[in-house]
Amino acid sequence: VFFFFFSSRRRHTRYISVTGVQTCALPIFQLPSALPYFFSAIKVAASLSLIGAIVKEYFGGPQARIGQYITSKAALSQFEEAWAAIVLASVFGVALYALIVVIERRVMPWHVSVRRPG
Repeated sequence: VFFFFFSSRRRHTRYISVTGVQTCALPIFQLPSALPYFFSAIKVAASLSLIGAIVKEYFGGPQARIGQYITSKAALSQFEEAWAAIVLASVFGVALYALIVVIERRVMPWHVSVRRPG
């Protein structure tokens, strides 16, 4: 998750030259223009963290977790329950992504990716 924030921040950092010495521009002044990179990093990180949590639970964890539930139901040939858990995890991931998109549209209505044509 850290990688996505770091790479987005690093990509957006502008260097300005003051008397021949390159220094970073102050981050407070870059905040509005950094928001698109921030939200793209949040969307990717949220999706991958959900996948990572389920895979971690898949390989070992308490029985009450969704990854272990999928494993145990598939091992018992109860594929309907296993697929229901997979679909539930997918719906949760899509809902999390949609929530981030809604927040993104509320926070930066001025950005070209958010504006509606017309």
